[in-house]
Amino acid sequence: MKGRSSGDSGSSSSGSNKKAKTETGDVRRIGRFTVSVERALKVLIVAADDAIREECKATLTHFEDLEVVAHTASNGFEAVNLHLNGESYRTIFVVLEMPVRSGITATRTLRGMGVNTPIVGMVREEVDDGDAARAFEEGSLTECHRMPLNADQLKTILRRGIDTDVVLCAYDDHFMVIVTQIGAMGTILHARKEEGVSINPTFNVSVIFGKRDEATPPDLVITLQPMMVACARQLIEHMSNSGASKPLVLSLGLKDHSMETLKGVISAVTQNSLWSNDNCISFAVTT
Repeated sequence: MKGRSSGDSGSSSSGSNKKAKTETGDVRRIGRFTVSVERALKVLIVAADDAIREECKATLTHFEDLEVVAHTASNGFEAVNLHLNGESYRTIFVVLEMPVRSGITATRTLRGMGVNTPIVGMVREEVDDGDAARAFEEGSLTECHRMPLNADQLKTILRRGIDTDVVLCAYDDHFMVIVTQIGAMGTILHARKEEGVSINPTFNVSVIFGKRDEATPPDLVITLQPMMVACARQLIEHMSNSGASKPLVLSLGLKDHSMETLKGVISAVTQNSLWSNDNCISFAVTT
C-alpha cells in the first residue's frame, strides 16, 4: 500500500492542524491522502461473438497500472449461472443483442438477484440512438456504449467508482470514521474498550444501524455484518494500543464489501497513525 498527500489542508500527517467548529466540539483537519490498495479487479465479459470477447479481454488484461482478471460468458444464461454459483465481479460488460438470453434480460435477472455491480451495456454501431436509449432504460444498466470500446474508454469505466472516500474526525468524547462508496453513511457501528481492564483488554462492538445500501438484500446484510464488526474491532484495538481511550463510531457505506476493501480501510487508517494526534483527516482509498 502506498500513500501520497494531495489535499489543500496539509501535505502530511505532521502538517499544521485546521479546526472546524461542530455541534459536538472542535475538529482538527491536518491532511488529505490518497491511498492505493493494490488488488486484482475481476470483470465479466458477456458476448456471443468470440472476436468481441477476446478483443475486450485482451485490452482489459494488458493495462500496466491495473491488474484485471477477466472471465467470459457467451450469453446471458451463462452470466446468470456464474452468479448463482457464487461468482462476483467488479464490473460486467454485456453485449445487449445476444441469442439464448439477451443482455437486457440477463441484466434484469441479475438486478432481481440483488447484484448491484456496475453493468456496462455494449451495442453495435448500427443501433440507432433511440433504440440504445430504450435498451439503457429497460435493462437497468449503469451505462451504455457503442462498440468497439477503445482502451481509454475501458480504463475509464474500470476506474469509475473504485474510490472509497474516508473521513476521520476526533471529537471530545469519541472518534468517528466515515467510509463511503455510495455518497452516504451506511452501516454504523460503535466500538469501545471495556473500562477497568488494563491487561488482556476486551473490546465491545455493536451495530447501531444496519441499513447500508438500498440495493443490498437483507440476507446479505446479515452475512456481511460479521466482517464489518471485525473491521471495527481491529480499529478500536489499534487505537487502544496507540494510547487512545475514546470509543469509535464507524460508518461503512460500501458497494464493495470484499475482505480486501475492509483490510484496505484498516491499513489506511492505522498506517497513518491518526489516533495519537486526535486529528480529523480526509483521504481516499483506491480499492
